[in-house]
Amino acid sequence: MGLKKCLLYTIKKTRNIKGFSQIASVILIASRILSRLISLIAAPIKWLILALIRIYQKTISPDHSIFKYFLRNFGFCKYEPTCSEYTYRAIKKYGIARGIFKGIWRILRCNPWSRGGIDEP
Repeated sequence: MGLKKCLLYTIKKTRNIKGFSQIASVILIASRILSRLISLIAAPIKWLILALIRIYQKTISPDHSIFKYFLRNFGFCKYEPTCSEYTYRAIKKYGIARGIFKGIWRILRCNPWSRGGIDEP
């Protein structure tokens, strides 16, 4: 839904509600416009971050790139999926802020004392 359609839809809906003051309708319209603008700005940033993760995986990751053939005994993540793939899936599922937080938390959990295993976002 475009910004203009969203605005017109919101105005039409707020007129139908009885006892809805003009100030409340303006606040509602402003909040919907702001949320739409945030989503329009966040979408390209989200896809840029996802593309950067894929570039990392294809070039220098010890688990996904050509290095996995040379580092067979080293470089493998003890979790399934790997930390970069986990972060990629978390950003796709939960959005930028929560996905990055979950990815960082996963990297912090990946230490010599952890068991590892299957861990889905």
